Amino acid sequence: MTQAFEGASGAPGTNTNKVQLVYRRTQFVVPKIAVVAHAAAKNVRARGTRGPAGFRDVFSDLRRLAASVAAFLCLASLQTPSFAESSQLTFDPSLCAEDPGDFVYVALWQSVFRIPADQLFYILDHPPNELPRVPPPPKPDDPEGCPGHPIQAAVFDLALRLDAWPTNVGDPPLVEGGAWRFKLVASGPEQWGLQPSLENRHHSACLLAAEIEQDASGLLICRVPRRDKPNDRSVWAFSAYADPDIYAAPLDRLFTSSCLASINDRYHNCRVAYKVLPDVNVSYRFRTVDMPISQLLSYDRALRARLKASRVEGYDWPIDREIPRGSPQPPAKVD
Repeated sequence: MTQAFEGASGAPGTNTNKVQLVYRRTQFVVPKIAVVAHAAAKNVRARGTRGPAGFRDVFSDLRRLAASVAAFLCLASLQTPSFAESSQLTFDPSLCAEDPGDFVYVALWQSVFRIPADQLFYILDHPPNELPRVPPPPKPDDPEGCPGHPIQAAVFDLALRLDAWPTNVGDPPLVEGGAWRFKLVASGPEQWGLQPSLENRHHSACLLAAEIEQDASGLLICRVPRRDKPNDRSVWAFSAYADPDIYAAPLDRLFTSSCLASINDRYHNCRVAYKVLPDVNVSYRFRTVDMPISQLLSYDRALRARLKASRVEGYDWPIDREIPRGSPQPPAKVD
C-alpha cells in the first residue's frame, strides 16, 4: 500500500495548512474475465431452457456455476485494487475557501466527516453507474477535500489513530493499542456489508463452542477447538460478543467480533463490522497482540464517539439525491 501522504513542504503530520497531501485514488473497473463469465452464464441459462428434459438439470448446474464464478470475480474486483485504474489526488488546504484545519472532508453519499488529513491513505471511487446519485458539492470550484467540496467516494481506507480525531467533552477515554485497516464504506440502507456474516459466524461458533466464558469487560467468548490442536485453547478460533443489554452495535444489532489465530499462532486476528449510519458502514481489524480482546468494548465506545464528533451534522447539500438501497440483508437470527 502506498504511503498515506507526501509532504510537499514541511514534515508529515504537521499542520495541514502548511502541507500538501497526496492520496492514492482508484477507479473501479470490471475485469474482462468477469464480463466473459457473466456472458457465459447468460448463454448457459438460455441453452438450459431448451432441448431434452434430461439435459436441463445439467445446464441448470452449469448456469449456477457460471453465475457463481461471475459473481465471485465481480466481488473480487471490488476488493482488489489490481482490477482498477489508480491515480493520485492532491489536497492543498491553503486553496480552500474555508480553513479545514488539520482535517480533510470526505462524503459517503450524504454523510460528511472531517477526518485527520494525514490518516487518509486510500480512496475507492464510486462505480460509474452510481455517480448520478452523488449529490453536487456546495462549492465545486474548491479543491476536493475542502469543507465546501468533500471527497465523494465509495470507500475510504484510514490509518486509525484516534488521538487526532475530533472529540466532545465527556467522550470515553482512549485505550492503548487499536485497529488497523479501518474503512468507511458508502452503503444503502439495506446494505449491511460484513455485519450479517459476522453475526452468523458468531451463531455457528457458539453452537460448536467447547467453552463459553465471560471476561471482565462483559464480552461473552465462544471458543471453537482446532482439529490439529484440540488441547491448545490459546490457538482456538473464537467469537466475542456483547450482551445487547450492555452494549450493542448501532441500529440495535448484535455487537460481535470474529477472531482467528495468526499464521504463527502467536496472536489472533480479529474483525469488527457494522452499519453506523443508514448510508455508512464501518469495518476494522485488530490484532490481540496490539489490543487484548478485553479492551474491545472500551475501544469501540471511544471509536464511535469520535466518529460522531467528526460527522458534519446537517451538511448543506444543494440537492438531495436518492441513496441506492441495495439488496436486502435481514438481521441474522441469534438465540
